[in-house]
Amino acid sequence: MIQDLLQQFGLTTNESEIFTCVFTYKKINAARIAKLTNINRVTVYTVLRELVKKKLVIEDLGSGMTHYFSPVSSDRFQSLIQQEEKILEEKKKIAEKITHELTILPSSKEFSIPKIRYIDELRLKDFLLNESEKWLKNSEKKDKIWWGFQDASLLDEYPEWPKYFFDRYKGKTSLKILTNKKPIEIELKKEYEDRQLIKYIEDEEFTATHVIIGDYILMIMTRQHPHYLIEIYDTVMANNLRAVFKRLWEQEKIN
Repeated sequence: MIQDLLQQFGLTTNESEIFTCVFTYKKINAARIAKLTNINRVTVYTVLRELVKKKLVIEDLGSGMTHYFSPVSSDRFQSLIQQEEKILEEKKKIAEKITHELTILPSSKEFSIPKIRYIDELRLKDFLLNESEKWLKNSEKKDKIWWGFQDASLLDEYPEWPKYFFDRYKGKTSLKILTNKKPIEIELKKEYEDRQLIKYIEDEEFTATHVIIGDYILMIMTRQHPHYLIEIYDTVMANNLRAVFKRLWEQEKIN
């Protein structure tokens, strides 16, 4: 019965039998234990060392050549459980911290946590001018190209932006933009032919602007008021959309 309980507690069959023997005789050597239990003496020594490590058995080193082993008090099992509970509680706290850290840690450099910003009409002009350098530097990590499609109303409403951009960042980047053939687009294409490529789409009317710049996605509404811009920082989404726009660009002819 006691050996069954000891095994349920976590001791092996040999550990349970040898501990019971030690506890019964109070002070006993390995040779005597081997004879009483019919367990190989080498195995007995190995098991006794494990029981000493678990602090269930005490080894008496002061008895000459023969080492004797004695059991600890019976309440040792209660203290073992208390220790395990304390260790388990500490592990629970650590597990909570690990879970928190993993939720905010990207699984790789290619999988980032999306960051989204909404810019209203009152701030839109300044945002376009002030954030251009950030977008430019980020695009240098990829191909230094701005991909997308453009509603010509963006140029009508915010003509300062393309002029500021092309004059300030000459030779540092280029655009590959699908758009509609509007007067403002034709004028800008002539003026900055060396820094951008434009392909006109005749059978589709773009009513918003969608641009991929490095790891950024810009969605800009300027066709009607209030204007707004949504900036998304997402490496995975940007890479996928860039691949789509590249394919579209290759399929369209330059008009």
